[in-house]
Amino acid sequence: MKIFIILMGFVYCNSIQLSKAQGTAFLSNLSDSEIGVSAVGSDVWWGQTLQTGTNTEGYILNSVQLKLDAPSGAAHGFNLSISQSNPNIFIGNLSGPDPTSSGMFTYIGAGIHLLPSSQYFLVVSASSLTTDGAYMWSYSSAPPNAVGGWSIMRRYRSTDGVNWLIADRSSAFQFAVYATAVPEPSSLALLGLGGSFLFTRLARKSRSKALRQP
Repeated sequence: MKIFIILMGFVYCNSIQLSKAQGTAFLSNLSDSEIGVSAVGSDVWWGQTLQTGTNTEGYILNSVQLKLDAPSGAAHGFNLSISQSNPNIFIGNLSGPDPTSSGMFTYIGAGIHLLPSSQYFLVVSASSLTTDGAYMWSYSSAPPNAVGGWSIMRRYRSTDGVNWLIADRSSAFQFAVYATAVPEPSSLALLGLGGSFLFTRLARKSRSKALRQP
């Protein structure tokens, strides 16, 4: 019983470490030169498309980091969400700060599962009209750093969050996507086999020790 508890504690500690992991930066153009900013408000929504990589089991989204300039006026109610296939197929919100200055801001993905080789939209909006106050999302024309078959695609714009038009094909908003590639079933099976082998050896050793005691 003691061995089982120790083993389960080992598995639990490792799962905690995995949950805290930032993941891999599969996409990033944060270090590129900014060439402009786009105002974000309740009347100006932005969607940045991206394509996931080729990992067979897909990816778990850890976080998204955005590069923003200082907001104007009384901007409030910043929101970052993610959609699949088109901006209106919502799959989840990301949690993070309401930016009050320029800088890099991190938004947590809460374990959203992304399919392989699929198109997704990072959708940014706000509660305030741009005439009252707007957030400023910077963009760059430089090719992004991408690994594992990921890619950044075109930008979309909407005035109501429902009807979308392509805004620009030659630039991309500045952001980074951190995700964890989901292991293939064969890898998980090997991990389980290793854990089972370790448990069996520890159990036998404990039993043998008990039999030798007077």
